[in-house]
Amino acid sequence: MIPELPKSRGARARLRGLRYIHTHLASEPITQDDLMDLVFLRFDLLGVVQVDSQGGPRGIEIAHLLPDNRNGQGWEILPLASIHDHSMNFLEWVRALENEFVRKQNLVPISKGQERVILISVSNKPRAVVEESMAELAELAESNNLVVADTIIQRSRRVNPKYLMGKGKLREIIIKAMQLGVDLLIFDQE
Repeated sequence: MIPELPKSRGARARLRGLRYIHTHLASEPITQDDLMDLVFLRFDLLGVVQVDSQGGPRGIEIAHLLPDNRNGQGWEILPLASIHDHSMNFLEWVRALENEFVRKQNLVPISKGQERVILISVSNKPRAVVEESMAELAELAESNNLVVADTIIQRSRRVNPKYLMGKGKLREIIIKAMQLGVDLLIFDQE
C-alpha cells in the first residue's frame, strides 16, 4: 500500500519528483497495478527489482510515462537491466521528459484563465446525431472560456446504466488528459 503522498510539484507537465522502486520476489514483470500507480501518481519512474533464488537482485525493470500516446499506452517499459548499471543521468533525463510534456501540451495553447478540456460521448445513437451534439457541446465549452483539446466518441451497442465505460477506456482517457495538460473531462450524456 502506497501512503498518502504530498501534492504534486505544481505545473501540469511536471512529474511528482518521486521514484517508486519495489521488489517482485517471484521475478514477475511490471504489473498492471504497478503501471496504474505510475500513471495516476505521476511518478518520475517506477522500478521493479527482480530477485533471484538466493534473494539477491537479478535485475531491474523500469517504466516511465510518455508525453506521447504511442501504441495506445502512456508509458514505456525498458528492458530488464543490471541493478548495478549507473550510466543514466537521472535528473537530466527527467528534465528532458518534462520538457517534452510541456512541448506536447503547448500544441493546444491556452490563455491565462482558460482550461483545457476533453469532450467525451458514450452513446448508441447514430454517429451523425452524436457528432452534432458534440459540436454543440464544444461551442458551449468555448463560450465558457474552455479550450477543447480533444473529442472522444465511444460507440456502444448498449449503454450500461451502472458503468458509463470500462476501466481500460477510462484509463486511456486519463492518460490522454495528462499528456495534453487537460484539467476537465466533460461528458455529453443525457
